[in-house]
Amino acid sequence: MYPDRRSVSTGLAALLAAAPSPGWAGVRRLAAGDAIQAAVSHALREAPDIAGYGVAVYSREGVYAQGFGVADVELGLQADADTAWYIASSTKSFTAMAMASLAARSRLDLDAPIDGLAAGAPFPPEAEAGRVRVRDLLTHTSGLSNDPISFRVAYSGQHDPELLWRLLALTKPNAEAPLGRYRYTNDGYNILTVLTDRMLGMRWQDLLQREIFDRAGMRHTTAYMSRAKRSGWRLARGYASALPEGRQPIALRKVDATMQSAGGLIMSANDALRWLELLLNDGRVGGRQAIPAEAVRRTRDLRVETGDTREEYAAGQYSLGWNIGKRRSDEIFFHFGGFPGFRTHVSFIPSQGMGVAVFSNDGPVGAELTTPIAELAYGLMLGEPDAATVFDAAIADMKVQREAMTARVKADRDRRAARTWTLSQPNAAYLGVYSSPSFGEMVVTEERGKLFVIIGELKSVAEPFTAPESLRVELIPYSGSVITFEMAEGGRPRALSWDGDRYARIS
Repeated sequence: MYPDRRSVSTGLAALLAAAPSPGWAGVRRLAAGDAIQAAVSHALREAPDIAGYGVAVYSREGVYAQGFGVADVELGLQADADTAWYIASSTKSFTAMAMASLAARSRLDLDAPIDGLAAGAPFPPEAEAGRVRVRDLLTHTSGLSNDPISFRVAYSGQHDPELLWRLLALTKPNAEAPLGRYRYTNDGYNILTVLTDRMLGMRWQDLLQREIFDRAGMRHTTAYMSRAKRSGWRLARGYASALPEGRQPIALRKVDATMQSAGGLIMSANDALRWLELLLNDGRVGGRQAIPAEAVRRTRDLRVETGDTREEYAAGQYSLGWNIGKRRSDEIFFHFGGFPGFRTHVSFIPSQGMGVAVFSNDGPVGAELTTPIAELAYGLMLGEPDAATVFDAAIADMKVQREAMTARVKADRDRRAARTWTLSQPNAAYLGVYSSPSFGEMVVTEERGKLFVIIGELKSVAEPFTAPESLRVELIPYSGSVITFEMAEGGRPRALSWDGDRYARIS
């Protein structure tokens, strides 16, 4: 159990440790800060393999920001309030806000059809782009899909502006979720920013910097990994802790080319305070109007029905970059983000004037505590007597899940180790470059007698699979998939298939 909000101390040392960056107006220490500090520290003692957390709590009565655990084990970096964490799909809230900010200044019409945003956009006729509005892309109701664009900008990094523009021609209608029906996807945001990049003559990364980060005074938030590294920021590295061998770093790391408008920001806990203040005060930060109030209100008010209340907080609606549901009797806005080694929870309750951001650089087990940490913070601020008990139960459940997951990983590895190769030819026969017009170039290579598969920023050692002329890869960490070779006469591969697409051999 942890002290409730009436019993925490407000010492100067604690205040300075948790205070946001210089320049924040009217800093006051959150009364529940000590209880949150004790609870998260306790969780890390209970599960020492978990890497770290960043926590930001904003209310009109006080603020709290702190890092816990380690940001980068190999570099010996402890997490602090300025550590920048990859926030994955929580980026959508920022992209939508930037678009709403443009709309508030009549630079963009959210009701405009997307085929008129940038001259000559090569949408195919079947996409019916003249019927799809900007807001449809932002609310996941556009009825469109474009897997090639989303894969390239999120994972492989094999793209440039002209290629992405041409790939708009591969946009197609989603038969399972036609125009007007909600279906969560990255595609709408990525299609939109290909268009706005051309329309504005400015990349979406720079648009967010201008419209939000600079205006709100966010000093450790960016869509450019190169900027963070060049400036010497403290960066959280992703880890997996539910492995038989213990905590291991995630090999896949984000670079500029894989930071997408649907999931491509890093942000610190201190900056999350500014973001939460902006959201809860109609665009004001430190008493100054950073973003038009109309823009902030529009991101809350342009709602669609999701038809799905199974998510946390029973999110029956989606607005511009926000899920909308219920936390007990309060309406809550939230957007989570997930990527191998990372998990983010960002939420706010307008009626209570409070919001919470929690970042984790551990997955998947450590990630399970992001929402319970947020729930603890809300419970303590609202004086809910069961807050600490509920959090203790979440820790206990997380430990059970960790043991079960470790056992599943070991069993899966043992099963895969028993497989035998089904490739009919020596390794050398399969080496080469294979190309898909939609998804890019895949390289099959050999290192120290083992086959490896590479597509842009993704790389995986190959393992045996059960089907003829096939192998298993984890190009996306902890997500196995199968590559099958298409053999020509004479036993030489002429193509391969991966994830439903054909890659012709070109060398």
